[in-house]
Amino acid sequence: MNDYRFFWRIFPAFLIITALALFVLAWFASRSFRDSYLDRTTQQLDTVARMVENELADTPIEPQHPPVFDEFCRSFASGTDVRITLILASGEVIGDSREKAADMEDHYDRPEVVQSLAEGVGQAIRFSSTLQQNMMYRAHLHSAEGKPAWIVRTSVAVDTIQDSLTVLYMRIFWGGLFVLLSFAVVSFFFSRSLSRKLRITLEAANHFAEGDLNYRIKMTGISEIDELGRSLNTMAQELDDKLRTVTRQRNEREAILSSMVEGVLAVDADEHLLIINASAAQMVGVEMEWARGRTIQEVVRNNNLQQLIRRVLSRGAIEEIHFSLHGAGERYFQAHSTPLRQAEGAIIGAIIVIHDITPLKRLENIRRDFVANVSHELKTPITSIKGFVETLLDGTLEDRQQAERFITIIAKQVDRLNAIIEDLLELARLEQIQERSNVHRSIDRVRDPLIAAVETCRRQAEEKDIHIELHCDENLNGKINAALIEEAVVNLVDNAIKYSEPGSRVQVVAESENSGIAIHIIDEGCGIPGEHISRIFERFYRIDKARSRKMGGTGLGLAIVKHIAQAHNGSVDVTSTPGRGSTFTIRLPGHLSPEHML
Repeated sequence: MNDYRFFWRIFPAFLIITALALFVLAWFASRSFRDSYLDRTTQQLDTVARMVENELADTPIEPQHPPVFDEFCRSFASGTDVRITLILASGEVIGDSREKAADMEDHYDRPEVVQSLAEGVGQAIRFSSTLQQNMMYRAHLHSAEGKPAWIVRTSVAVDTIQDSLTVLYMRIFWGGLFVLLSFAVVSFFFSRSLSRKLRITLEAANHFAEGDLNYRIKMTGISEIDELGRSLNTMAQELDDKLRTVTRQRNEREAILSSMVEGVLAVDADEHLLIINASAAQMVGVEMEWARGRTIQEVVRNNNLQQLIRRVLSRGAIEEIHFSLHGAGERYFQAHSTPLRQAEGAIIGAIIVIHDITPLKRLENIRRDFVANVSHELKTPITSIKGFVETLLDGTLEDRQQAERFITIIAKQVDRLNAIIEDLLELARLEQIQERSNVHRSIDRVRDPLIAAVETCRRQAEEKDIHIELHCDENLNGKINAALIEEAVVNLVDNAIKYSEPGSRVQVVAESENSGIAIHIIDEGCGIPGEHISRIFERFYRIDKARSRKMGGTGLGLAIVKHIAQAHNGSVDVTSTPGRGSTFTIRLPGHLSPEHML
């Protein structure tokens, strides 16, 4: 469609220009030919007049106008279109090639006669009353010394001139029409060819605009268009190379940003978000595509971070802050911001790198709680021991019964200190084993360490009238450390007995589960409130501190259980309903059938 629009723009233009040029040329040519023809006719009339003058030079011209002059004029003009008239200076006609001179009126008032008498030569184009047609006249005055003056007038019919000019005009017209038609045909094919070749260039430009930079323009044979095509091909090649470079750099940047654990944000001078990586989007809880182009106030609803960005954009200084966000849970972050500058040094934005320090914060809290709990757990028995020792030193040693009671209490507190130290050492040992991944495991029956654990706790259970039940398939096998599994189950069963009411029961159930082994310790005790479940495996964490100490626990048992499970590449969890009991489950990966034991 575009090539036809272009064709109908240039083809009519060519025709109009050619037609105008031919019209102007034909007009000038016709005028030139007309003037030339008139000049030639004038020369012809003058030639005839001179010939007549030469013939009559020696003949006396008398006013009697004998008929001989009429005969002379007719014989001299025979075979030509020229009319010859002899006129005396008085205007009397004495001879004519067309009419009888005697019948003609005087010509003293004829314009050509009057002009010839005054200037020697006269000319006029007028209507002849004698011949009743338009004529072109040339009059020549002939005078000789001692002889009367006379005039030779030659004339030709204007119609004859016009007929000759009409023939000439028609030749010019048909010649011009032929030239115009020939040029129209040539222009048609040239315009169509040019239009098609330009369409090829236009189609290539459309391909380039649509992103098809591998398309190339074919050469047309027209040097100017081919030069344009080569320029466009070169431009497309260079643009394709640059786009590939930009795309590669962008992909590299996106790959780097997406693989970063740290969150990265970049804003412009108006605080609109330019870049946000997946980590940053996950940290602030937004979608990456949604966030791009929005203001930082829309994306991150934290005043501290917003103020940090404003300060960096206004001051151009590097700054760092800590802030927290509240979502599914409180999370803590460290933000490091630096300005983005142009080559001239002007600030055009800021980049912010965000570190999630929530695990570090939690570890710090755990460490602080651990130090406080260890200090408290150790301080209590030490204070008690010191007090009783001081009392004994003050004289109570003499009272044997009182001294024995105090020493018994001191021994009990020492045992408690020893239990705490033993548990701490056990935890340290388990952590080392877990870090080195060198816990010794062997293929064994799961039932054996469970039986040993139940027997260890049976006396304590019988004292509280609590029944322990063991349910485990004898053929349930796994690659385990039997001693560690026994220790973990002892800790869980011991806790179940402590927090269960007399007459209740504790179940130890082992079974295969999802290609693994699950060991459940189920009690019917007081249960655990939901807000404590996520922290009960922390060291020294107690739900009811007074009750736990009264029962003699160190607060490290569940932490030991967690590390034993992790040393087996497993896990431990709990489900509980307050007032209805709890279920602790140790999950170990993989179990072996009896044939694998062989």
